[in-house]
This record gives sequence, structure tokens and C-alpha cells, in this order.
Amino acid sequence: MNIFKHSRLTPALQGCAVAAVMAAGLSMPAQAQDLRHVTFGLPNVAMTPAFCMFAVASELGFFAEEGLDVRVQTMSGAGQVAQLLAAGSIEIGGITPEPILTSIDQGYDFRIVYNLVREPTGAIGVPEDSPINGLEDLAGKRLGVQSLGSSNIILTNALLPRVGVDPEDVQYLAVGVGAQAYQALIAGHVDGLATSDTNFAPLENMGLKLKYFLGPGQEALFSTQIVVQGKTADEDPDFIARFGRAVAKGTEVAVENPEACIRMMWKQYPDTHEIGKPEAEQMEGSIRVLQKRLDLMVDADSEAQGWGWSNPENIAIWNEFATQTEIIPKPIADTEAHYTNDFVAAFNDFDRDEILALAAAWQP
Repeated sequence: MNIFKHSRLTPALQGCAVAAVMAAGLSMPAQAQDLRHVTFGLPNVAMTPAFCMFAVASELGFFAEEGLDVRVQTMSGAGQVAQLLAAGSIEIGGITPEPILTSIDQGYDFRIVYNLVREPTGAIGVPEDSPINGLEDLAGKRLGVQSLGSSNIILTNALLPRVGVDPEDVQYLAVGVGAQAYQALIAGHVDGLATSDTNFAPLENMGLKLKYFLGPGQEALFSTQIVVQGKTADEDPDFIARFGRAVAKGTEVAVENPEACIRMMWKQYPDTHEIGKPEAEQMEGSIRVLQKRLDLMVDADSEAQGWGWSNPENIAIWNEFATQTEIIPKPIADTEAHYTNDFVAAFNDFDRDEILALAAAWQP
């Protein structure tokens, strides 16, 4: 029997999947009597539609099918996720490249196993009528961030010298997200926001008109990655394959059935469903947030190579950028030791039509 008959994989990747399973000792999904409890560190202070694929993976049983009981723990930012992963308090998390690279430079053995967000999410956003027209105008200004542990601070400080601004001349204030960030901006407590696409989208839903700026070279940089300690990748490859496959299935549903994705998030995370707001209006705004994120998760590489695949050229670009902007003092000498595509075939070993039909038949 061809176990890949209905798989999303191309014939070439199917062969790779067989080899990966045999070489790494990976087993195909099986119903587990006892689920393994896992905490995934989410680099955001609250669950948002941008991460609703994790809700899908829980609601439709994708994690359970893989023998996993996954708790998604929201955190103050990627920096906190990196700290907890380094300490062994969590075994897997979503981290942006800045904390990944600084942690590796400090001697921590981090391994990128799944390329989740393939393009940059962070930007500077200012009101449409602001006199600020670029990063070069930020000297003496105050920027709001979701928390003082946000990796957007690291990135912005790295970019400012490229436009002639001393990072010491920019002040950061923690303003949270959503209505709190909205009020801080319209009240003039901050001049702009240094945050991510998923935090800007709700502000647009509130009617705020913004203009956005990226720094020089930033457009080539990927964002959130799924990361584990190196020993986890080496000693427990089955866990990574199962976790990533469930996420990949959830992402397929998010792409093809965004409304179902949002409704599953509302069920799994009731606080994300606003009471008293017309549901149609809320759905429209939530899908807008989700679509912003999906635009950064789906590209030619993900379609050709499969969910989770990392482009070695982009790894090299980040390494060079981080060194030039002094995020790290010197290049990471052995980047190949800190990311892997070995699990991509296993991540994409599923019947796409089957999971989409399951999502279509789901009832809230």
C-alpha cells in the first residue's frame, strides 16, 4: 500500500519522507492512549487570528492524533520565549531571529525546525498625518511596543544607525496591543508603534489610518520560527515531526477556510470573541488580521518545498544582517548546525483533501 497516495507531497518529497522516517526513526501518526503534554511558547501577549492555525490543530484533533496535548502559552514577546526555551522551562516555541541569533551567540544550542513566518512582520507604524516619513525621522521620538521584551526593539535599534539615528535617541514605552495601543497613539503618548502585522491590523479595524516603514534591508528577512533545543531535535525527532505536521494541517485549513479557522479560535480561546460586537463585523476584521499573516506565510518556497522549509540563502542573509547591525558581535560560524529541513517531508505527509473536508464539515 502506498502510504503517500493522497499526500500533499510531490513524488520527490514522498521519497524523501520514506528516507527520513527510516533514517530518523520517525513513526507515522498513531492514536495514542496517553497524550504527551506540551507547552508551546507563543511570542505574543494574547492569542490573535494570526495564530488561529494552532486552535485548528487542537479543535480538529490534529495534535491529539499525533499523541500531543498542546497548551499554547502567550508571552510578552519572542525574547521571553527564548529565555524559557534556554532554561528548559518549555521545549518548543515561536521565536523571531533576533533572540534566536543572540541566544546562539551566547552559547545556547537552538535549532530552527519549522519556518513559520517567511517574511518580516515588524514595522514602524505612525498616523497617516504624522510628519514622520521614515526611520530617519525617529530621533527624539517615542515608540510604543507591546512589551519591553519585544524583539521589535532589538530590530529597530539595529536598523536606526543605518539611517543615521542613534538608538539612544529613541524612547520605547510598553503600550500593549489593541485598544491600549490605540489610545496611546491617538492621545499622543507615543509618536508611533514598533510592532508586528498582527498588532497593526486590529488598529486598522478600529479605523486608525497608518503609514508604515521598514528599515534598509529589512524586506529580505524572515520572521517567527519554531525552535527547539538542539538535543530535542537530535534525541526526539518523532516529537518534532508530529508537532510540525499538526501545525501544517492547521495552516492548510487557515489558508483554505479562514472563517472556520476564526470560529475554531473563538471556541478554543473564548476571550478572542468580543461580546456585544456584531459577529459579521468581528469576522471581517479577524479575517483581515489572519490574511495579513498568511500573506507572510505562503510564498513560492512554501508551495514548492512544503510547509516549514527554510531557505539556506535567507539564513545567510539574516546572519550577515545581524552582524552588520550589531545584533550579534560576529557571524554565527556554523549556521547549518542551527536549522534543519530534515523534518519537512514528515511535516507535509498528510491528505490535504481529507483535512479540508473535515474543516468544512465542522460545526461550532
